[in-house]
Amino acid sequence: MSVAEWEAFLKDRHNTYEIPYHGGGYYLTMALRTLVSRPDCATLYAKVVQATLNCWNELDAVDRDSDKWEIHPIHAVADAAFGTNHFFIEDLRPYFNRLWEESPRPHSNTHRNMALNYGEQLPIKPLEVECLFKLSNWGIIAARIASKKGWNNQAIDLMEQLHKNETELKTSNIVELVKLGFPKIKGLRWIALSQNKGVYTDAVFKRWQQELLEEGFTPQEVFLEQ
Repeated sequence: MSVAEWEAFLKDRHNTYEIPYHGGGYYLTMALRTLVSRPDCATLYAKVVQATLNCWNELDAVDRDSDKWEIHPIHAVADAAFGTNHFFIEDLRPYFNRLWEESPRPHSNTHRNMALNYGEQLPIKPLEVECLFKLSNWGIIAARIASKKGWNNQAIDLMEQLHKNETELKTSNIVELVKLGFPKIKGLRWIALSQNKGVYTDAVFKRWQQELLEEGFTPQEVFLEQ
Protein backbone atom coordinates (compact mmCIF):
# COMPACT_ATOMS: atom_id res chain seq x y z
CA MET A 1 0.00 0.00 0.00
CA SER A 2 1.04 3.60 -0.57
CA VAL A 3 1.31 6.18 2.22
CA ALA A 4 -2.10 7.57 1.27
CA GLU A 5 -3.63 4.10 1.32
CA TRP A 6 -2.14 3.44 4.75
CA GLU A 7 -3.62 6.71 6.01
CA ALA A 8 -7.07 5.58 4.91
CA PHE A 9 -6.49 2.13 6.40
CA LEU A 10 -5.42 3.56 9.76
CA LYS A 11 -8.39 5.93 9.94
CA ASP A 12 -10.95 3.27 9.05
CA ARG A 13 -12.23 2.08 12.44
CA HIS A 14 -13.39 -1.16 10.83
CA ASN A 15 -9.70 -2.10 10.90
CA THR A 16 -9.18 -1.26 14.58
CA TYR A 17 -12.21 -3.08 16.00
CA GLU A 18 -11.86 -6.69 17.03
CA ILE A 19 -12.96 -9.00 14.23
CA PRO A 20 -16.26 -10.63 15.29
CA TYR A 21 -16.59 -14.40 15.26
CA HIS A 22 -12.86 -14.70 14.57
CA GLY A 23 -11.54 -15.62 17.96
CA GLY A 24 -9.88 -12.23 18.37
CA GLY A 25 -7.58 -10.13 16.28
CA TYR A 26 -7.81 -6.94 14.24
CA TYR A 27 -7.38 -6.29 10.55
CA LEU A 28 -4.77 -3.63 11.36
CA THR A 29 -2.56 -5.86 13.50
CA MET A 30 -2.89 -8.68 10.99
CA ALA A 31 -1.70 -6.37 8.21
CA LEU A 32 1.20 -5.11 10.33
CA ARG A 33 2.30 -8.63 11.32
CA THR A 34 2.39 -9.60 7.66
CA LEU A 35 4.35 -6.47 6.84
CA VAL A 36 7.12 -6.92 9.42
CA SER A 37 7.62 -10.56 8.42
CA ARG A 38 8.64 -9.58 4.88
CA PRO A 39 12.27 -9.11 3.76
CA ASP A 40 11.52 -5.52 2.70
CA CYS A 41 9.81 -4.72 6.01
CA ALA A 42 11.89 -1.57 6.62
CA THR A 43 10.73 0.04 3.38
CA LEU A 44 7.13 -0.93 4.07
CA TYR A 45 7.20 0.14 7.72
CA ALA A 46 8.58 3.52 6.69
CA LYS A 47 5.37 4.11 4.72
CA VAL A 48 3.20 3.13 7.68
CA VAL A 49 5.09 5.47 9.99
CA GLN A 50 4.80 8.35 7.53
CA ALA A 51 1.08 7.71 7.20
CA THR A 52 0.73 7.63 10.99
CA LEU A 53 2.55 10.95 11.38
CA ASN A 54 0.44 12.50 8.61
CA CYS A 55 -2.81 11.80 10.45
CA TRP A 56 -1.55 11.55 14.04
CA ASN A 57 -3.80 14.25 15.45
CA GLU A 58 -6.87 12.81 13.76
CA LEU A 59 -6.11 9.31 15.05
CA ASP A 60 -5.32 10.56 18.53
CA ALA A 61 -8.50 12.64 18.78
CA VAL A 62 -10.75 9.56 18.70
CA ASP A 63 -11.87 8.37 22.13
CA ARG A 64 -11.13 4.65 22.19
CA ASP A 65 -10.54 4.20 25.92
CA SER A 66 -14.18 3.43 26.64
CA ASP A 67 -14.37 0.64 24.07
CA LYS A 68 -12.54 -2.53 25.05
CA TRP A 69 -13.07 -3.97 21.57
CA GLU A 70 -10.96 -1.38 19.77
CA ILE A 71 -7.21 -0.87 19.63
CA HIS A 72 -5.42 2.44 19.15
CA PRO A 73 -3.83 2.48 15.67
CA ILE A 74 -0.77 4.48 16.81
CA HIS A 75 -0.10 1.95 19.56
CA ALA A 76 -0.44 -0.85 17.02
CA VAL A 77 2.04 0.77 14.62
CA ALA A 78 4.59 1.27 17.43
CA ASP A 79 4.09 -2.27 18.69
CA ALA A 80 4.67 -3.69 15.21
CA ALA A 81 8.37 -2.74 15.48
CA PHE A 82 8.71 -5.53 18.04
CA GLY A 83 7.56 -8.22 15.63
CA THR A 84 5.49 -11.26 16.46
CA ASN A 85 7.99 -12.48 19.08
CA HIS A 86 8.16 -9.11 20.90
CA PHE A 87 11.85 -8.61 20.08
CA PHE A 88 12.73 -5.20 18.71
CA ILE A 89 13.54 -5.29 14.98
CA GLU A 90 16.68 -3.17 14.59
CA ASP A 91 16.08 -2.51 10.89
CA LEU A 92 12.93 -0.62 11.86
CA ARG A 93 14.60 1.64 14.45
CA PRO A 94 14.98 4.76 12.25
CA TYR A 95 11.26 4.73 11.51
CA PHE A 96 10.19 3.71 15.01
CA ASN A 97 12.24 6.67 16.31
CA ARG A 98 10.30 9.01 14.05
CA LEU A 99 7.07 8.13 15.86
CA TRP A 100 8.50 9.71 18.99
CA GLU A 101 10.68 12.45 17.56
CA GLU A 102 8.31 13.83 14.90
CA SER A 103 4.90 13.28 16.47
CA PRO A 104 2.96 16.41 17.53
CA ARG A 105 3.44 17.97 20.93
CA PRO A 106 2.34 18.64 23.65
CA HIS A 107 2.66 15.10 24.93
CA SER A 108 -0.61 13.19 24.95
CA ASN A 109 -1.77 9.96 26.56
CA THR A 110 -0.44 8.21 23.46
CA HIS A 111 3.06 9.48 24.26
CA ARG A 112 2.59 8.26 27.84
CA ASN A 113 1.63 4.84 26.54
CA MET A 114 4.73 4.74 24.34
CA ALA A 115 6.95 5.78 27.24
CA LEU A 116 5.46 3.14 29.52
CA ASN A 117 5.69 0.31 27.02
CA TYR A 118 8.73 1.15 24.89
CA GLY A 119 10.83 3.47 27.08
CA GLU A 120 13.98 1.37 26.68
CA GLN A 121 13.87 1.68 22.89
CA LEU A 122 12.71 5.28 22.55
CA PRO A 123 15.31 7.80 21.32
CA ILE A 124 15.32 9.70 24.62
CA LYS A 125 18.33 11.40 26.22
CA PRO A 126 18.77 12.14 29.95
CA LEU A 127 17.93 15.83 29.41
CA GLU A 128 14.60 14.89 27.83
CA VAL A 129 13.84 12.62 30.78
CA GLU A 130 14.34 15.64 33.05
CA CYS A 131 11.90 17.63 30.90
CA LEU A 132 9.34 14.82 30.91
CA PHE A 133 9.64 14.61 34.70
CA LYS A 134 8.38 18.19 34.96
CA LEU A 135 5.19 17.43 33.02
CA SER A 136 2.00 16.74 34.96
CA ASN A 137 1.61 13.04 35.87
CA TRP A 138 4.91 12.09 34.23
CA GLY A 139 7.10 11.77 37.34
CA ILE A 140 6.94 8.00 37.85
CA ILE A 141 7.09 7.44 34.09
CA ALA A 142 10.27 9.52 33.79
CA ALA A 143 11.88 7.57 36.65
CA ARG A 144 10.81 4.35 34.92
CA ILE A 145 12.44 5.43 31.64
CA ALA A 146 15.67 6.29 33.45
CA SER A 147 15.70 2.84 35.08
CA LYS A 148 14.97 1.11 31.79
CA LYS A 149 17.83 2.98 30.15
CA GLY A 150 20.17 1.99 32.98
CA TRP A 151 20.58 5.57 34.18
CA ASN A 152 20.29 4.62 37.83
CA ASN A 153 21.82 7.81 39.24
CA GLN A 154 19.20 9.84 37.41
CA ALA A 155 16.45 7.44 38.51
CA ILE A 156 17.55 7.84 42.14
CA ASP A 157 17.57 11.63 41.78
CA LEU A 158 14.07 11.60 40.29
CA MET A 159 12.82 9.34 43.09
CA GLU A 160 14.22 11.78 45.62
CA GLN A 161 12.45 14.65 43.90
CA LEU A 162 9.18 12.69 43.90
CA HIS A 163 9.54 12.10 47.63
CA LYS A 164 10.36 15.76 48.22
CA ASN A 165 7.25 16.75 46.25
CA GLU A 166 5.23 14.34 48.41
CA THR A 167 4.27 12.26 45.41
CA GLU A 168 2.87 8.90 46.45
CA LEU A 169 5.42 6.16 45.80
CA LYS A 170 3.48 2.91 45.68
CA THR A 171 5.33 -0.29 46.49
CA SER A 172 4.27 -1.67 43.10
CA ASN A 173 5.96 1.30 41.38
CA ILE A 174 9.20 0.64 43.27
CA VAL A 175 9.03 -3.10 42.48
CA GLU A 176 8.58 -2.30 38.81
CA LEU A 177 11.59 0.02 38.82
CA VAL A 178 13.74 -2.68 40.45
CA LYS A 179 12.67 -5.14 37.75
CA LEU A 180 13.91 -2.61 35.20
CA GLY A 181 17.34 -2.34 36.79
CA PHE A 182 16.96 0.08 39.72
CA PRO A 183 19.27 -1.15 42.53
CA LYS A 184 17.33 -3.45 44.88
CA ILE A 185 19.07 -2.06 47.96
CA LYS A 186 17.89 1.41 46.94
CA GLY A 187 14.40 0.04 46.31
CA LEU A 188 14.38 -1.44 49.81
CA ARG A 189 15.24 1.93 51.28
CA TRP A 190 12.58 3.66 49.23
CA ILE A 191 9.94 1.23 50.49
CA ALA A 192 11.05 2.02 54.04
CA LEU A 193 11.03 5.74 53.30
CA SER A 194 7.56 5.60 51.73
CA GLN A 195 6.16 4.08 54.93
CA ASN A 196 3.82 1.95 52.83
CA LYS A 197 2.00 -0.74 54.83
CA GLY A 198 0.18 -3.94 53.96
CA VAL A 199 0.68 -7.63 53.28
CA TYR A 200 2.14 -7.05 49.79
CA THR A 201 4.63 -4.43 51.01
CA ASP A 202 5.72 -6.58 53.96
CA ALA A 203 6.21 -9.62 51.72
CA VAL A 204 8.32 -7.67 49.19
CA PHE A 205 10.38 -6.05 51.94
CA LYS A 206 11.20 -9.35 53.67
CA ARG A 207 11.93 -11.16 50.39
CA TRP A 208 14.31 -8.44 49.27
CA GLN A 209 16.06 -8.45 52.64
CA GLN A 210 16.71 -12.17 52.30
CA GLU A 211 17.84 -11.87 48.68
CA LEU A 212 20.20 -8.98 49.48
CA LEU A 213 21.77 -10.94 52.33
CA GLU A 214 22.34 -13.84 49.94
CA GLU A 215 23.92 -11.40 47.47
CA GLY A 216 26.49 -10.33 50.07
CA PHE A 217 25.04 -7.20 51.62
CA THR A 218 25.64 -6.82 55.35
CA PRO A 219 22.85 -7.03 57.96
CA GLN A 220 23.55 -3.37 58.76
CA GLU A 221 22.77 -2.44 55.14
CA VAL A 222 19.72 -4.68 54.86
CA PHE A 223 17.82 -4.48 58.15
CA LEU A 224 16.32 -1.02 58.05
CA GLU A 225 13.56 0.43 60.13
CA GLN A 226 10.25 0.42 58.28
